[in-house]
This record gives sequence, structure tokens and C-alpha cells, in this order.
Amino acid sequence: MHPVIDVQTLTKEDGSSCQVASLDQAGSIALWVVLRDSNGRPGVRPESQLSLQLLALIRPDNFILRASSQPTPLIANCMITHADPQVFLVGTDAGFLCNLSRAKVSTQRVPRLIDSKMNVFGEVLCAKASPFENVVILVGFSSGCLALYRLGKINPVTVLTPPSSSRKPLSSVEWSPISQCVLYSLHGCSRLLVWDLSIGRSPQSVNDLSQEVPARVVCTRIWLQKSVISSRSGIAYLALGLSSGKVDVHALERPRKEGNLLATLKALDE
Repeated sequence: MHPVIDVQTLTKEDGSSCQVASLDQAGSIALWVVLRDSNGRPGVRPESQLSLQLLALIRPDNFILRASSQPTPLIANCMITHADPQVFLVGTDAGFLCNLSRAKVSTQRVPRLIDSKMNVFGEVLCAKASPFENVVILVGFSSGCLALYRLGKINPVTVLTPPSSSRKPLSSVEWSPISQCVLYSLHGCSRLLVWDLSIGRSPQSVNDLSQEVPARVVCTRIWLQKSVISSRSGIAYLALGLSSGKVDVHALERPRKEGNLLATLKALDE
């Protein structure tokens, strides 16, 4: 048994079914289906209504394990769910993203390995798919750099390098839910950078949270609170989970201009 390091849900738009995917440190994914009205089933606690049934156990194959140049066993750090529920991307300490599929042949043209050149960028520590274009992946590395990948391509579309003061291992990365081209990155649990790809590859702001928050930031979550006024899309919030046990919540500013993510990445790649 290995420690579970990531858990994500996969829900159909109509809410008819829900699955839970858990990733352990060895890179194996357990896929579970949530069963409702489970009261009285074997192994279910009295008066409980939900239970989990194991659908599949997906392990890295020998091709992926051999791709690691390190003498120690492969360690998984993060997981990305995909539009295809059969496909998962796993970030590793060996510096690459690997494609794990429940099916032997995936319907999506995703490379089995997306190499990030570990000698340049380091370990893959965190990654998120864009909520606007799920073929675009934002990846954070132990070197402090970020890279944007497009599924189906092995090399990054563009690489973002922070100022030297923020070149610390990435703790988390987030996409803005209200602007396609705005990103947030947390470096070394203390420095929050805001990026706007429509403006360029340099951060628009660098925030030293250690001057504002008397604790380390250990996790982040971002979400959109939709407005009851139909003419507005809502307010985006960023939550910072602190080592002190508290949570700080910040409302996010809307950018002055909106950019199209795919068009912006194409321009950056030229």
C-alpha cells in the first residue's frame, strides 16, 4: 500500500453518475463509482446512503517505468482528469507527465509520455487543465518554472520563468475561472504570482504572502460564484489554506481585456 496523494471526481453533466479517482504515490490510479441508496449493503455503515465500488485499478506499464532515469522507484506527484474519462495524466518526480488509460487503446491522441526535460525544469509538482480549453495543461515544476502544454504535442507551447526571487518549487497552479488567459502560481508556499498570457510571458504581479499572512500557504482553491444578475458572469474567489489552520479568501479582479486562450498560445508559439 502506498500513500494516496490526489483525489478527483468525474461527474456527468446531468449528474446521473459520479466516479472518484485516487492516485497513490507509486503512480497507480484506483477508479471508483459512487453508489447511492446503499443502506443495508455489506460493508456499509448503518444509516449510510453512499458506498464505493471499485471499477478499475490502473498501473503504470513497464514502458513508463523504464522511461524514468532515476535509480529510485517512480513517484507520482499530481493527477489531471481529462474529457475522456478513460484517460488520466500523472505528473512525476522523473520530470514527465505520463498518460494512463483504462482502455488499452485510448480514443484520444495523447502521447504516452510528455517529457519536460528534467535537467532543465525539474520534477512535475502540480498541473491543471484549463476550464475553457481542456486540451491545454498548465504544469508547475520544482525549478519554479511553469509550462503550458497542448494535448497531442510532446513539447510545451510556451514556458514561463518567474523572477529570481520567486524561483522556488511550485506549490500549486490555478486558472482564472473568469478570464481564459489569466493564471496564478504559488511558489515556495509564500509567493503568489499573477500571469496574463494576453500581455506576455512576465508576471503581472508578484505578491510576497509572508509579509501579509503569518503562516505558510499549503494549498489553494479557486472557484466562481455566479451572479443572480444575468448580465454578469459572477465573482471569482481564491482560497489560501494556511499552516496555522486558517483559510484566507480573496476576491479576484477581472482583467481589463479578455483574450482567447488558443489564439494567445498560437501567438506566443510564433
